[in-house]
Amino acid sequence: MQEWLIPLTTAVITFAATAATAYFAFRAKRIEVKETGWGTLSEAWERRLNETEDEIRKLNEKVSQHESKIEGLEVKLRDERRRSWITLTYLRQVLAWVCSWKPEEATLPPPPEELQQELSPFLRGL
Repeated sequence: MQEWLIPLTTAVITFAATAATAYFAFRAKRIEVKETGWGTLSEAWERRLNETEDEIRKLNEKVSQHESKIEGLEVKLRDERRRSWITLTYLRQVLAWVCSWKPEEATLPPPPEELQQELSPFLRGL
């Protein structure tokens, strides 16, 4: 009976060793896959972060360009407003001068509707 016990024991030990080796190799491979997966995910997030930083940098450049453009437009608007008030003041003076010289002969064209309310105090006597 002992003659078949040694080959059976050898076969069982060999099978157990092979199974253990396969199991540990499988686990090592699974851990490696998981680590590679996390590494890939980490790299993907890092790429996305870099892309987002680039987009933010581009947007900041656009914002600064728009800010400088807006500042220029605000300066231009102030100048135009100043000129329009100077023009309105001058028109008031001209109308007052015309009306003071010959009010009975003054036939002025009607002002545009946008200026009607602004100029109405000066046109009441006409």
